[in-house]
Amino acid sequence: MASDSQITCPSCGGFIDVIPGQSKYTCPWCGNDVDLFRLQRQAGAQGTGAQGGQAPSARDIKLIVPFRADENALHSFVLHKAIENDYAPDDILSSGNVESKELLYLPFWEVTGSSEIDWTASFGYDRQEPYTAYETETRGGRTYQKAVTRYRTVTDWRPASGKARASFRARAYAGRDAAPQNVSDMLESGLLGHAAAPFAEAYLAGYSVEPFARTQEECRGRFDAQAYSAEDAEVRRHAQGDRQRDWHHSASRRYDAPQQCVLPLAKAVFSYAGSNYTIFADGVDMRLVSSDPFPRDTKRKGRVSRGFIPFWLSLVAGVVCACAMGIDYAHPAPIVCGVLAAIIYGFMRKSSILKSSRKIRQASLAQKRLDEYQQLGNLSNDEVQSLTSQAVIPKPGLLARTGGDLILIPLLTLAFAGAVMLGFLAF
Repeated sequence: MASDSQITCPSCGGFIDVIPGQSKYTCPWCGNDVDLFRLQRQAGAQGTGAQGGQAPSARDIKLIVPFRADENALHSFVLHKAIENDYAPDDILSSGNVESKELLYLPFWEVTGSSEIDWTASFGYDRQEPYTAYETETRGGRTYQKAVTRYRTVTDWRPASGKARASFRARAYAGRDAAPQNVSDMLESGLLGHAAAPFAEAYLAGYSVEPFARTQEECRGRFDAQAYSAEDAEVRRHAQGDRQRDWHHSASRRYDAPQQCVLPLAKAVFSYAGSNYTIFADGVDMRLVSSDPFPRDTKRKGRVSRGFIPFWLSLVAGVVCACAMGIDYAHPAPIVCGVLAAIIYGFMRKSSILKSSRKIRQASLAQKRLDEYQQLGNLSNDEVQSLTSQAVIPKPGLLARTGGDLILIPLLTLAFAGAVMLGFLAF
């Protein structure tokens, strides 16, 4: 008998371990492709998949925010995501790979409504108030107290109240396990600006749909929270004066009948150095993103940090000399030149290292697309020629060549710190 963390292959009856957030599997016993959502929908149709017989069926979907992204767009998005950080490893694309891509619809309840709001607040109005202050003044060896007029800002607070009306749209996730909570919350709030279209079966062609598992009553708390946010935003539009405080409001809220709605989610898994990194994005324009932290090249961070050693040691040398000899005996020109040259070198070296690495990763991206073209043939001749020129691995910039740091860094430290010390010793 399969446990709660297993499903049964409909082809051979073998058990398949369920991974949270994953819906498509390959049976390890017979090689059959298994779609978890399809199995759940079939179970629901037989009366065994709904929670207590209360959760609705996907057949009742009324609204949909359709996919605009496809698997090619998701693939390209993941590759760009992998290389976007300045400290991404140079070989993250040449050694890494997009292991899986999935486009699925998540179930939501959508409701519209309106609120009649009574609100109270305090509005503050600033004004300049004169007052008399006394300053000490010395004339002819005698000290006097001189009265002067100064001004201070005073806020006059006035109570206020009023009525307002707010209209709102709220959505609440109605599934269970297809995505982490932060991802469903991301779609719930981030896609509110995208109005849903009337549902049609054609929108689902080629996509998975997570079955509904929560009733509208279970989602009421999410509706109330979003309605309250809309009410609060509407109330604060009535703000007056220079400052506001003590906002309070109560509302008489009316909900229309909730409708089932599905929202698009794109999911991919990127593998590198034996680890997998999961990326979620909305399926509209992929502006909403939630992903595992991608790997960072700690050696590159070390190379960047070493470039600032001359600056820090020059600064320490200046402080030590100032404490030992007194700042009055210092000549500023060598000190300023030494410290300034050291920090400029550190930032120029950092820029060169990061820029060289960025060019290498961009070349790897071009090569990756060329490799995919060999398999898919999805590029024009002009695109192939452009990518071929971009795929040439560039030589690192002069300051990015850090192989001689064991000699170069001490020499630069002596030069910059010596200039600082010269400002104290030679003048």
